[in-house]
Amino acid sequence: TPEATEIQRFLRKAVTAGCSHAVMEVSSVAIDLHRVSALTFDTAIFSNLTQDHLDYHKTMEAYFDAKQRLFDGRLRPQPHNLVLNLDDAFGERLFRETNGAARKISYGIGNVAERNLDVGVEQYEVTGHGLVLDVHTVAGRFELKSFLIGRPHVYNLLASTAAALAVGIAPEAIVAGVAVAQVPGRFERVDDGSHGFTVVVDYAHTPDAIVNALGAARAIVEPHNGRVVTVFGCGGDRDRGKRPLMAEAAATHSDIIIATSDNPRNESPEQILDDVEIGLRRVGKPFHRFVDRRQAIGCAIEQARPGDLVVIAGKGHETYQILGPTTIHFDDREVAREALDGLKAEASYAHS
Repeated sequence: TPEATEIQRFLRKAVTAGCSHAVMEVSSVAIDLHRVSALTFDTAIFSNLTQDHLDYHKTMEAYFDAKQRLFDGRLRPQPHNLVLNLDDAFGERLFRETNGAARKISYGIGNVAERNLDVGVEQYEVTGHGLVLDVHTVAGRFELKSFLIGRPHVYNLLASTAAALAVGIAPEAIVAGVAVAQVPGRFERVDDGSHGFTVVVDYAHTPDAIVNALGAARAIVEPHNGRVVTVFGCGGDRDRGKRPLMAEAAATHSDIIIATSDNPRNESPEQILDDVEIGLRRVGKPFHRFVDRRQAIGCAIEQARPGDLVVIAGKGHETYQILGPTTIHFDDREVAREALDGLKAEASYAHS
């Protein structure tokens, strides 16, 4: 396909420029539409599978089948290495059901010996400033220190470590790389700490991702008796069924809930929020509702107090918002910093 040809051209350019390994994310839709059918993958990583893209796949089984093609050889040659998360039900199923000559490499959290994990962690530390992992691998044990925050990034680091070892990257290089790695929009901290509370943006836009992000937030604030303040929305022209589920997840795991617009696209923002409100009312906690995302972010930061953590979920690294036929510049990180600057200005005026 034209897409596959373009991808091949890009990857060849990357390797020619001196990259020893070219890495890409492959979506289930890309697999189903044969956009990557002309590519040969050395290593494939399976992280997890949760409700998403059902506007396209219709069922979770069809969604899983599309992903599975990358691992079982139906997508041209089977990759040499399959890195699989055994803590995910679909990952464990892949491990059981996938045959062929590929080397299967398992990872997860828990007792590494009892679970026979190739890469795992039994103990790790989560703080508002990052992660420390004592990683067990077939190449021995070593410590990873990362700026990344939250349990979901524990899994990301384990998957990356497993893949790196599989292609021959030395443990010391992995440690050095992890120490400087940053992931825009994935539990990314945007405040400078001067207000006593923390503000992060996260790309979470599924029920499971919301649970993971807010679980990470809860682990950080609980030792300080802080609260989790959550701003979230749901995209338009996408699976309507997950909207109440996302709302339930946000309300269940937050102390202050603010529902707002994400990328409404061609749907009415008010109608999307009506769908969201169904889930919010099931939980029964008070909530705020704003169509204007900038106003919602401002409300969250105004309500935060020392020890709290504000999670602005849904858009993460995106720098735009799609409103009907129009795309505008909108970056949650910029908007949050503007609101924080406004608090500083108010405090300065009050003390002058």
